[in-house]
Amino acid sequence: MKNKISNSQKPIKENLLSLVSIIVPVYNTEKFLKECLDSLLAQTYPNFEIVIVNDASSDNSEAIIQEYLKRYPEKIQYIKKAKNEGVSAARNTGIKAAKGQYIAFCDSDDVWLPEKLEIQMQEFFKDPDLDVVYSDCFLIFEDKKTNQKLTEFWGVKQYSGYIFEKLIKAKGNIVTSVVVAKKEIFQKVGLFSEDLRYVEDYEFFLRVALEGYKFKSIKKPL
Repeated sequence: MKNKISNSQKPIKENLLSLVSIIVPVYNTEKFLKECLDSLLAQTYPNFEIVIVNDASSDNSEAIIQEYLKRYPEKIQYIKKAKNEGVSAARNTGIKAAKGQYIAFCDSDDVWLPEKLEIQMQEFFKDPDLDVVYSDCFLIFEDKKTNQKLTEFWGVKQYSGYIFEKLIKAKGNIVTSVVVAKKEIFQKVGLFSEDLRYVEDYEFFLRVALEGYKFKSIKKPL
C-alpha cells in the first residue's frame, strides 16, 4: 500500500511519513546561516531532522548554531569538526550520522521554499521506484552598486528517468541543495569524493546515474 501525503493546506499524519535527514555543511557563513535554518524549520513536511556539520568555522557561525540548538534540540543534530576538511567531507560526516531513510542537502548559504520537502516527498510516494528527486532553483545575489538582493531563475535543462547519458552531456545541471535521495544510494554507490574541491556534486550524481538509479526532475524552483 502506497502512502500519500496531502497538500500543505491539510494536516499531515506524521506517523505515515518517512524521516528525512537534511545535511547542512557550515563554513564561515554567518551572514546567511539564520535565513537558511529558518527556511528548513518552516517546512510543511514535518518529519525531518537537521544535521549541521560545522567544518571548523572561524566566524560567528558557532554562536548562531548554539542559539538554534537551544531553541530546537529535538530537530537538530550537531557535529563540530576540529579541522576544516572541505564541503565533501562535511557532507559525508552528516550522511554517516543521519537517522533518516532519505537524505536531503542544503548548503548554509542557500534557502528552501516552505513546500520544498513536501512536494518532493509526494513524488516518492507516487512512485516508489524513484531514487532521487530534484528541482530547479533561483540564484540570489547582491547588486554591488545598490546592495539590493536580486533573484534570477536558474533555468537549466533537467531530466527524469535513467539519465546518465543526458547528465554527462549536460555538464552538471543538478544543484546539491535541491536534492532528496534515498539513503540506500549512499550505501551502495559511496559518498562524495573528498579529493575533489570542485564539481564533487556532479561527479557523485554521475556515479548514481551510471548505477541505474531513477531520477525525477520537478520543473519549478523550490
